[in-house]
Amino acid sequence: MKALAIERMQQLPDKLDFASSSLPEGMDGLSDDINDSFDVLASYWQQGDYAKIVDHANDLPLYCLCDIRICVYYLYSLWTTNQQVGTERIISTLTTVLTHKQRPWQIALKKKNDKALGKIFLNSTTLFFRKMLGRLEKMMGMSPSEDESPVEVIASLEGFNESVHELQPQEDTELENLLKNITDYFFSLKVALEEKQREQNRIQQLEEENRGEEFVQLENPITVSPSAPIEKKAVLDPRIFNPSHPLKLLFKRIELLHQLVEKGHELKAAIVLEDIQRELDNFNPLLYFPEYFSSFAGLRAQQASKLEPLFCHQKSYQWQVLHEYYQTDMAAFLELEDTDEALASPPNDYIPGGYNE
Repeated sequence: MKALAIERMQQLPDKLDFASSSLPEGMDGLSDDINDSFDVLASYWQQGDYAKIVDHANDLPLYCLCDIRICVYYLYSLWTTNQQVGTERIISTLTTVLTHKQRPWQIALKKKNDKALGKIFLNSTTLFFRKMLGRLEKMMGMSPSEDESPVEVIASLEGFNESVHELQPQEDTELENLLKNITDYFFSLKVALEEKQREQNRIQQLEEENRGEEFVQLENPITVSPSAPIEKKAVLDPRIFNPSHPLKLLFKRIELLHQLVEKGHELKAAIVLEDIQRELDNFNPLLYFPEYFSSFAGLRAQQASKLEPLFCHQKSYQWQVLHEYYQTDMAAFLELEDTDEALASPPNDYIPGGYNE
C-alpha cells in the first residue's frame, strides 16, 4: 500500500532544504511546480473528488504538500476519506506545517506582501474548518468512533488556536467562531462518551451484584400460581435508585393487587385497582421523584408572585400562538425576542386577525 503523505508532513525536519531539489530553475521552479500541483488539486476539489486529491497528493514532493492551499485541500480530503486518520492527527499536522520556523507554507507566495499573505492564510484555514464543521454537523446523532479521543482533539484545537494568534495577530471572527463551534462539538462528544461509560459501569456493577439472583423483590414476596393470568409482577430494586415514600406506597399497592388477584378476591382487588388508577391519573412527578424536581420547585416558589398575574393572558391570541411555538420548537422559543412589554397590555389587545389598531 502506498504511504500516506501525512506521514512525511508530520515528520518535518527542523531545517528544510528545498533548494537542493532536482528542479533546475531553483526557487522559481519550486513555485511553478507548487502552483501547477495546486491547480490540479483545485479541479478535483471543485468536483468534490476527495479520493483523487489524496491519491494525487501522496505522490507530491514535500515542498508542495507544505503549501498552505495544498495542505488544506489534502488534509481535509484525507480526513473525509480515511477513517483511520483521526481529527486530532489532521489538526496537529496542519499546525506542524504552519508553525515551522521556515514557513514552508508560503514558498510559492514569496512575492505577496504581508497583507496578502495574511488574507491567504485566513482564507485557507477558515475554509478548512468551515468544511470540517459542516461535516461534523451532518454526523450529529451518529455513533461516535471509539478510536477518536475528544480530549485529544480539543487539545489540538487549542494548540492550533494559540499558533494562529502568533502567526496572525489580527483577529478573525469567523475563524474564531468555527474553532469554538468545533471545540463545543467535541466537548459534547466527550460528555456523551463519559455518560455512556458511566452507564456501562453501572450496568456491569448491577450484573455482578445480581449474579445468582434474578430479582430483588419488595417485602413479602408473592408466589404466583401457574394458573395466575400474570406471569411477572412489578419489582423494585432499591440498589438502582432510592425510591421516594409516595413511590414506595404505589408499589406496595401494586404488590397488594397481585396478592388479591392470586387469592381470587375480586371485589377487594377492584377497590385497590381503582385506587391505583386514581393515583396514576393524578401522578405528580414532584412527589415521586423530588430529587429531580427540587430546582424547579425552588424556582417556581421564587417567581410565582411575578409570573402568576400573567396567567390572565391565557385566552389572548398572543399567548396561544406563543404556546404553540413553545410546543413545536423549544430552542427557537428560547431565542425569541422578549415579549414582556406586549404582555403587559390588557389581555384583549390581540385578536386572531392581528393587532387592534
